[in-house]
Amino acid sequence: MNKLFSPLTAVFIGTSIPILGSMPSASAYDLYTDYTQWQGAMTGLSISTETFSYDRSSWANRVQTNGFVDSDGNQSSIVVFPDTGIVSTGYAGTTTNYNTVTYSPFALDQMGSELTDGYVFRGGVENPNTKNSNHTDDWYDQIVWTFPEAVRGFFGTFFELANPPESLITLKNGTEEIVTINITEDICPIFYPSDRESRPCGIAFSDIVEFGIMTDQPFTSIYFSQDGNNYPYNSWSVDNLSFATATAVPEPLTILGAGTAIAFGATFKRKYSSRTSKK
Repeated sequence: MNKLFSPLTAVFIGTSIPILGSMPSASAYDLYTDYTQWQGAMTGLSISTETFSYDRSSWANRVQTNGFVDSDGNQSSIVVFPDTGIVSTGYAGTTTNYNTVTYSPFALDQMGSELTDGYVFRGGVENPNTKNSNHTDDWYDQIVWTFPEAVRGFFGTFFELANPPESLITLKNGTEEIVTINITEDICPIFYPSDRESRPCGIAFSDIVEFGIMTDQPFTSIYFSQDGNNYPYNSWSVDNLSFATATAVPEPLTILGAGTAIAFGATFKRKYSSRTSKK
């Protein structure tokens, strides 16, 4: 996208919902469906946004590596988001168009040129236990987004979700799991209540789902995976991906106060040194 967030008719009333994560450490997180509210919760933190708005031809040659072999000997791929430095790695898969930046006519049609230039990230994962049993493509076992530094939250516009049930989003700090978000249990009931039970998870391919997370602990990466046999694979698109660094940005008055204190200390030291030298 080439614009930042603004209200969409397809997006729902913003909420902030505290949720206890499904992890032994019981890390808590807040779920937001409104970007302004999420942004307000991140006050004092530095927010960066990946819009995927750059020249596709030059980008493809500079920052995408397809077909590398990971440490387990599996074919994988890497994409680096040049706006923010996020590294997206698709593990154990060869369908490179499911870990890539691509042009989406749907995004442009649904959101309009005021909000998007049509370029989005496209991802796709499948349950490794049922790999290739439902389609001929070799999708990734998991896709991992690694941030350039530790963050406290993210917010994005997700759409073109093929099979959101049984999808997992796991936040990790290094190798430590901070929280796991189950799309079926944690996301779907908020966006689509029981009146859409006829659809898987209530979410249709044409729906636009904006949501964000704020955690009580910093994390450095997001793992996307598929855990289930009823819906063994899922693909999705995302645009306007924002994240907030875990390191607080000093307030201007704090910086001014620190500078004043340092200057005062230096002046006092000079005066003190001058007095002692005259004795």
